[in-house]
Amino acid sequence: MIKFIRWNALELYTAISIIFLMIAGITGSPSFTQKIVLLYTVLFVFHEWEEGRYPGGFIDKVVSKVTGLHASEELHRASRIPTGILLLTFSLTPYLFDNQPVFLLVAMNLCIFEGIVHILAIRVANLGVPYSPGMITAELELILGIYVYVRFANLNVLSAANVLLGIALFIACFICMQRSLLAMMGKGYGDILRARKAHHTK
Repeated sequence: MIKFIRWNALELYTAISIIFLMIAGITGSPSFTQKIVLLYTVLFVFHEWEEGRYPGGFIDKVVSKVTGLHASEELHRASRIPTGILLLTFSLTPYLFDNQPVFLLVAMNLCIFEGIVHILAIRVANLGVPYSPGMITAELELILGIYVYVRFANLNVLSAANVLLGIALFIACFICMQRSLLAMMGKGYGDILRARKAHHTK
């Protein structure tokens, strides 16, 4: 069972997301926040497939190049477990607590982060083409994130406290996810530094 989950983590994340979307679709009139969450969920399902499968290759072409760490196919697939947990948390929390804008801002910070990372990845990983795996959906996520920030600003709900707390929560959650990924590989941040140093000394 555990091996099945590790090998099919992306498929399971997709199935859970679809179930969430179906339930949300029959539970009445969604608020603005809930509508954004549903769009966010759809975008990230497509993003995970674009990044990992069609065309895929983000881990090999970008992550492995930048960090100097390499993983087996099983670990590549299993890495979607902590990623899926993060994405589902960022869907369910603002959907259930749609009267608290800070939770939606956390998810939108991820959208903006993804859009920027996929642009920077082209140069940092020396891809040689103006595209990194997952970039198309990542830029749509960036647009969504910016739109929500502008909308909240126009509605006067974009307080400094919400912005700062949203950024802090996003960073904390992202670090937890990243540390989980490294732990699955039996690695730590020190291993990344050593791998990068070894790469530059070749």
